[in-house]
Amino acid sequence: MLFSVVVPVYGIEKFLPQCIESILAQSYSDFELILVDDGSIDSSGDICDIYSSKDRRIKVIHKQNGGLVSARKAGVNEAEGNYIVPVDGDDWVDSKLLERLSHIIQYHPQIEIVCYGIYKGYSMTEYTKKHIDYLEGFYNENKIHDILFRTLIKGRDGKRFPPNIWGKAMIKEQYQKYQNAIPDTISLGEDAAVVYPLISHTRSMYILKDCYYYYRMNPNSMTRGRSKGFNWNDLRVLAKVWEDNLNPNYDFQPQINRYMCHDLFNVAKSHLQTNQDFSRIRKSIIDELTKTDFRSYVTHADFDMLSLEQIPRILLKYQLIHIIKFISRYI
Repeated sequence: MLFSVVVPVYGIEKFLPQCIESILAQSYSDFELILVDDGSIDSSGDICDIYSSKDRRIKVIHKQNGGLVSARKAGVNEAEGNYIVPVDGDDWVDSKLLERLSHIIQYHPQIEIVCYGIYKGYSMTEYTKKHIDYLEGFYNENKIHDILFRTLIKGRDGKRFPPNIWGKAMIKEQYQKYQNAIPDTISLGEDAAVVYPLISHTRSMYILKDCYYYYRMNPNSMTRGRSKGFNWNDLRVLAKVWEDNLNPNYDFQPQINRYMCHDLFNVAKSHLQTNQDFSRIRKSIIDELTKTDFRSYVTHADFDMLSLEQIPRILLKYQLIHIIKFISRYI
């Protein structure tokens, strides 16, 4: 079997049928569909079972709620396909996706990762193409090192390789290794924790400009449904995962500094967007920014002078929390 399509499912009864049907409608049929019901309290689990009873290619895993990461682990650990194709349960895919992937794999039988573009939007009619901002084609180990490594996590101009797990087909053994290497509790940067170490050790990959994945901007999804600010310690967990799993033969630290500076701004912004008392939030943000690790990221984030990334870096460096709060109303 060539492909295992792994779909984590939680509380998405409204969108799940479209997701499942888009996968079952594939023009290429050598695949299994693994639906991981992560303890849904709506009818999502029942929907999984109904489709499973109608198509033998579907496997359903019902598990206690453990979050997105644990659901992805459960899926890949049951997968039998040579390649894992992750799809989120509130998204859907083009009917030609697996066929196109199969052609690339047939032509490059040792390929480890295939990446493709996505459509991003809120409704069926309002989607924007998001191409991968790198040249299309085959990348061997040297080309990955010379071209992709420079901006894999975050370049001086702010460019980075798309960290999302969906939009990629990954050889099972490698993806499984790095997916299982991260803690279930991480909820910020959970895709980057897997994708960047995986690519840093990859010997061959293919980049497609064409878009085959429809990403729905769903505020209630497993990755977006948060009522509180992001957890500061998730960034420390992410840093430790990268320390343990990134290719040690390349110095990614400057890029990590830039990535963490960017995400420190996002975490601060997320806390300021809550309804909590501003004075207390301001103090907690400053307390975090003065800690050794976070202060170091901001200090050593060497963005290009004209990069827009300099703006959040300056705001963090000089602890201009009032300005960050003002900006957080609009971005």
